Amino acid sequence: ACTLRPDFKTAYLEGPISCGNNGWYCRIFNDEANGWPNVGLNGDVNFGQCNREESFEDPGYDQDGHCHGSSYDSTYYWWIRDHWFREYNGKVRCCCGWYQGGTQPVTEGRIANRCDYRRLVTSTENLSDCRDANEEHGLGFESGCDPQYQDQIGSSIPEDDSVCWEIERFGYTEEGGSVPTTPPTVTPKPTPPFVSPPPTNKPTVSEAPTSPTNQPPTMPPTREPTKSPSIRPTPRPTNFP
Repeated sequence: ACTLRPDFKTAYLEGPISCGNNGWYCRIFNDEANGWPNVGLNGDVNFGQCNREESFEDPGYDQDGHCHGSSYDSTYYWWIRDHWFREYNGKVRCCCGWYQGGTQPVTEGRIANRCDYRRLVTSTENLSDCRDANEEHGLGFESGCDPQYQDQIGSSIPEDDSVCWEIERFGYTEEGGSVPTTPPTVTPKPTPPFVSPPPTNKPTVSEAPTSPTNQPPTMPPTREPTKSPSIRPTPRPTNFP
Protein backbone atom coordinates (compact mmCIF):
# COMPACT_ATOMS: atom_id res chain seq x y z
CA ALA A 1 0.00 0.00 0.00
CA CYS A 2 2.80 2.43 0.86
CA THR A 3 4.36 1.98 -2.58
CA LEU A 4 1.08 2.75 -4.35
CA ARG A 5 -0.10 5.75 -2.33
CA PRO A 6 1.45 9.23 -2.02
CA ASP A 7 1.78 9.07 1.77
CA PHE A 8 1.40 6.73 4.75
CA LYS A 9 -1.96 8.16 5.81
CA THR A 10 -3.57 7.55 2.42
CA ALA A 11 -2.07 4.06 2.29
CA TYR A 12 -3.54 3.26 5.70
CA LEU A 13 -6.98 4.54 4.70
CA GLU A 14 -7.29 3.19 1.16
CA GLY A 15 -5.11 0.07 1.13
CA PRO A 16 -4.95 -2.16 -0.78
CA ILE A 17 -5.52 -4.49 2.16
CA SER A 18 -4.00 -7.95 2.46
CA CYS A 19 -6.54 -10.42 3.87
CA GLY A 20 -5.53 -13.33 1.65
CA ASN A 21 -8.59 -12.57 -0.50
CA ASN A 22 -10.76 -13.90 2.33
CA GLY A 23 -12.62 -10.61 2.42
CA TRP A 24 -13.13 -8.01 5.12
CA TYR A 25 -15.78 -6.20 7.15
CA CYS A 26 -15.85 -2.82 8.85
CA ARG A 27 -18.02 -1.43 11.64
CA ILE A 28 -18.49 2.33 12.03
CA PHE A 29 -19.39 3.49 15.53
CA ASN A 30 -20.74 6.87 16.61
CA ASP A 31 -17.85 8.88 18.10
CA GLU A 32 -19.56 12.14 19.04
CA ALA A 33 -18.41 11.68 22.64
CA ASN A 34 -14.90 12.48 21.38
CA GLY A 35 -15.98 15.54 19.42
CA TRP A 36 -16.47 13.98 15.96
CA PRO A 37 -19.89 14.75 14.38
CA ASN A 38 -21.70 11.72 12.95
CA VAL A 39 -23.23 13.74 10.04
CA GLY A 40 -24.84 10.90 8.02
CA LEU A 41 -24.00 7.86 10.14
CA ASN A 42 -26.98 7.86 12.49
CA GLY A 43 -29.36 7.89 9.53
CA ASP A 44 -28.09 4.50 8.29
CA VAL A 45 -27.22 2.38 11.32
CA ASN A 46 -27.70 -1.30 10.42
CA PHE A 47 -26.30 -3.75 12.97
CA GLY A 48 -26.12 -4.79 16.61
CA GLN A 49 -23.07 -6.04 18.47
CA CYS A 50 -23.15 -9.67 19.62
CA ASN A 51 -22.69 -8.72 23.26
CA ARG A 52 -26.17 -7.40 24.07
CA GLU A 53 -29.50 -9.15 24.55
CA GLU A 54 -31.29 -7.16 21.83
CA SER A 55 -28.91 -8.48 19.16
CA PHE A 56 -29.61 -12.11 20.11
CA GLU A 57 -33.34 -11.66 20.52
CA ASP A 58 -33.84 -9.67 17.30
CA PRO A 59 -31.68 -10.40 14.21
CA GLY A 60 -32.84 -7.04 12.85
CA TYR A 61 -31.69 -4.96 15.83
CA ASP A 62 -29.58 -2.19 14.28
CA GLN A 63 -28.70 0.58 16.72
CA ASP A 64 -24.97 0.00 17.31
CA GLY A 65 -23.54 1.45 14.09
CA HIS A 66 -22.99 0.65 10.44
CA CYS A 67 -21.46 -2.67 9.27
CA HIS A 68 -20.28 -3.36 5.73
CA GLY A 69 -17.93 -5.89 4.13
CA SER A 70 -17.18 -8.19 1.24
CA SER A 71 -15.65 -11.54 0.36
CA TYR A 72 -13.22 -9.77 -2.03
CA ASP A 73 -10.25 -7.78 -0.74
CA SER A 74 -10.21 -5.43 -3.75
CA THR A 75 -13.64 -3.96 -2.95
CA TYR A 76 -12.32 -2.33 0.22
CA TYR A 77 -10.87 0.67 -1.66
CA TRP A 78 -14.19 1.52 -3.32
CA TRP A 79 -16.20 1.07 -0.14
CA ILE A 80 -13.93 3.16 2.10
CA ARG A 81 -14.05 6.09 -0.35
CA ASP A 82 -17.79 5.74 -0.84
CA HIS A 83 -18.60 5.85 2.87
CA TRP A 84 -16.04 8.59 3.58
CA PHE A 85 -17.75 10.97 1.15
CA ARG A 86 -21.22 9.84 2.23
CA GLU A 87 -20.16 11.26 5.58
CA TYR A 88 -20.78 8.11 7.57
CA ASN A 89 -18.56 9.64 10.20
CA GLY A 90 -17.30 7.95 13.33
CA LYS A 91 -14.72 5.48 14.58
CA VAL A 92 -14.04 2.54 12.25
CA ARG A 93 -12.87 -0.97 13.14
CA CYS A 94 -12.15 -3.32 10.23
CA CYS A 95 -11.12 -6.99 10.28
CA CYS A 96 -10.21 -9.69 7.78
CA GLY A 97 -12.66 -12.51 7.02
CA TRP A 98 -16.14 -12.58 5.50
CA TYR A 99 -17.08 -16.22 4.94
CA GLN A 100 -13.79 -17.67 6.05
CA GLY A 101 -10.21 -16.73 6.73
CA GLY A 102 -8.73 -14.92 9.66
CA THR A 103 -9.84 -15.85 13.15
CA GLN A 104 -13.22 -14.09 13.32
CA PRO A 105 -15.19 -14.02 10.04
CA VAL A 106 -18.31 -11.93 10.42
CA THR A 107 -20.66 -14.63 9.09
CA GLU A 108 -19.96 -16.93 12.04
CA GLY A 109 -22.32 -14.77 14.12
CA ARG A 110 -19.97 -13.87 16.93
CA ILE A 111 -19.27 -10.21 16.10
CA ALA A 112 -22.40 -8.67 14.54
CA ASN A 113 -25.99 -9.78 14.00
CA ARG A 114 -25.98 -8.51 10.40
CA CYS A 115 -23.72 -6.74 7.90
CA ASP A 116 -24.18 -5.23 4.44
CA TYR A 117 -22.18 -6.55 1.49
CA ARG A 118 -20.14 -4.75 -1.15
CA ARG A 119 -20.31 -6.70 -4.41
CA LEU A 120 -17.34 -7.03 -6.75
CA VAL A 121 -17.95 -5.20 -10.03
CA THR A 122 -15.78 -6.39 -12.93
CA SER A 123 -14.70 -4.54 -16.06
CA THR A 124 -16.63 -6.99 -18.28
CA GLU A 125 -20.04 -6.18 -16.77
CA ASN A 126 -22.62 -3.90 -18.31
CA LEU A 127 -22.45 -1.08 -15.76
CA SER A 128 -25.85 0.22 -16.78
CA ASP A 129 -27.32 -2.89 -15.12
CA CYS A 130 -25.53 -2.17 -11.83
CA ARG A 131 -27.32 0.50 -9.84
CA ASP A 132 -25.49 0.10 -6.54
CA ALA A 133 -22.79 -2.42 -5.63
CA ASN A 134 -23.90 -2.14 -2.00
CA GLU A 135 -27.51 -3.25 -2.55
CA GLU A 136 -29.86 -5.55 -4.47
CA HIS A 137 -27.58 -8.57 -4.65
CA GLY A 138 -28.82 -10.74 -1.75
CA LEU A 139 -25.31 -11.37 -0.42
CA GLY A 140 -25.51 -9.53 2.90
CA PHE A 141 -25.20 -11.33 6.24
CA GLU A 142 -28.61 -11.51 7.94
CA SER A 143 -28.37 -14.58 10.19
CA GLY A 144 -28.11 -12.84 13.55
CA CYS A 145 -25.88 -13.63 16.52
CA ASP A 146 -25.18 -17.31 17.15
CA PRO A 147 -26.77 -18.36 20.50
CA GLN A 148 -23.59 -20.21 21.49
CA TYR A 149 -21.97 -16.78 22.09
CA GLN A 150 -24.55 -15.49 24.58
CA ASP A 151 -21.88 -15.58 27.30
CA GLN A 152 -20.54 -12.41 25.65
CA ILE A 153 -23.60 -10.40 26.72
CA GLY A 154 -22.54 -7.50 28.91
CA SER A 155 -18.82 -7.98 28.16
CA SER A 156 -16.40 -6.86 25.49
CA ILE A 157 -16.36 -9.13 22.45
CA PRO A 158 -12.98 -10.94 22.33
CA GLU A 159 -11.35 -9.99 19.06
CA ASP A 160 -8.06 -10.78 17.34
CA ASP A 161 -6.20 -7.48 16.92
CA SER A 162 -3.69 -9.14 14.57
CA VAL A 163 -6.33 -9.26 11.78
CA CYS A 164 -7.98 -5.90 12.54
CA TRP A 165 -7.23 -2.20 12.17
CA GLU A 166 -8.93 1.01 13.32
CA ILE A 167 -9.50 4.53 11.99
CA GLU A 168 -10.50 7.39 14.27
CA ARG A 169 -12.24 10.59 13.11
CA PHE A 170 -13.31 8.85 9.90
CA GLY A 171 -15.42 10.61 7.29
CA TYR A 172 -15.62 13.89 5.43
CA THR A 173 -16.98 17.00 7.10
CA GLU A 174 -16.87 20.70 6.23
CA GLU A 175 -17.38 21.63 9.85
CA GLY A 176 -14.15 20.12 11.05
CA GLY A 177 -14.47 18.91 14.59
CA SER A 178 -13.15 19.64 18.02
CA VAL A 179 -10.06 17.95 19.27
CA PRO A 180 -10.59 15.09 21.75
CA THR A 181 -11.69 16.52 25.09
CA THR A 182 -9.55 14.31 27.29
CA PRO A 183 -6.35 16.24 28.07
CA PRO A 184 -3.07 14.36 28.31
CA THR A 185 -1.93 13.43 31.79
CA VAL A 186 1.20 15.31 32.80
CA THR A 187 3.24 13.74 35.55
CA PRO A 188 5.38 16.30 37.41
CA LYS A 189 9.07 15.56 37.62
CA PRO A 190 10.11 14.47 41.13
CA THR A 191 12.44 16.74 43.08
CA PRO A 192 15.78 14.99 43.55
CA PRO A 193 16.74 14.44 47.21
CA PHE A 194 19.50 16.53 48.75
CA VAL A 195 22.84 14.75 48.71
CA SER A 196 25.48 15.80 51.26
CA PRO A 197 29.00 16.14 49.86
CA PRO A 198 31.34 13.35 50.94
CA PRO A 199 33.76 14.15 53.84
CA THR A 200 37.32 15.04 52.95
CA ASN A 201 40.55 14.38 54.87
CA LYS A 202 41.92 17.86 54.29
CA PRO A 203 42.43 19.92 57.49
CA THR A 204 40.23 22.90 58.00
CA VAL A 205 42.19 26.13 57.70
CA SER A 206 40.91 28.96 59.85
CA GLU A 207 41.65 32.49 58.84
CA ALA A 208 43.32 34.82 61.33
CA PRO A 209 40.87 37.13 63.03
CA THR A 210 40.67 40.59 61.66
CA SER A 211 41.09 43.51 64.06
CA PRO A 212 38.10 45.75 64.24
CA THR A 213 38.32 48.98 62.37
CA ASN A 214 38.23 52.50 63.85
CA GLN A 215 39.89 51.22 67.03
CA PRO A 216 42.27 53.72 68.68
CA PRO A 217 45.85 52.49 68.47
CA THR A 218 47.31 50.91 71.57
CA MET A 219 50.57 52.53 72.69
CA PRO A 220 53.21 50.43 74.38
CA PRO A 221 53.58 51.21 78.12
CA THR A 222 56.46 53.46 79.24
CA ARG A 223 58.71 52.81 82.29
CA GLU A 224 58.29 55.16 85.15
CA PRO A 225 61.56 57.14 85.76
CA THR A 226 63.65 56.15 88.79
CA LYS A 227 63.51 58.80 91.55
CA SER A 228 66.46 59.86 93.59
CA PRO A 229 66.63 58.41 97.09
CA SER A 230 65.08 60.60 99.76
CA ILE A 231 67.88 60.01 102.33
CA ARG A 232 70.83 62.26 102.04
CA PRO A 233 74.19 60.48 102.20
CA THR A 234 76.14 60.73 105.46
CA PRO A 235 79.20 62.87 105.05
CA ARG A 236 82.49 61.09 105.36
CA PRO A 237 84.08 61.65 108.82
CA THR A 238 87.23 63.73 109.08
CA ASN A 239 90.22 62.09 110.77
CA PHE A 240 92.28 64.17 113.04
CA PRO A 241 95.83 63.48 113.71
